[in-house]
Amino acid sequence: MLFVTKPLSTSTPGVAEDARRATAQALEKAGELAADTGRKVRAGLEDASATAQYQLDRYGRLSRRFVADRPLASALIAAAAGAAVVAVALALLRKRHDRY
Repeated sequence: MLFVTKPLSTSTPGVAEDARRATAQALEKAGELAADTGRKVRAGLEDASATAQYQLDRYGRLSRRFVADRPLASALIAAAAGAAVVAVALALLRKRHDRY
């Protein structure tokens, strides 16, 4: 909120100067708010990035342990996932071919 600390002028040049001063104050405050918001967003993104990196590392360790402990199950899961991807790709190609 802007507060004018001196009485407003009644002459045209005085009113213009008061408006210029108020505008300058508003722009300065907007710049401060934008910079503060930018710092907060950047800090939030850094926190989110660190959390995501931690989770990815954790899932990587768990996946490696699962594969080491259960190699046959891992191979079967990989084969099933590959088959599912191929089935989806073929369905998309068939759908695209049917349109033309």
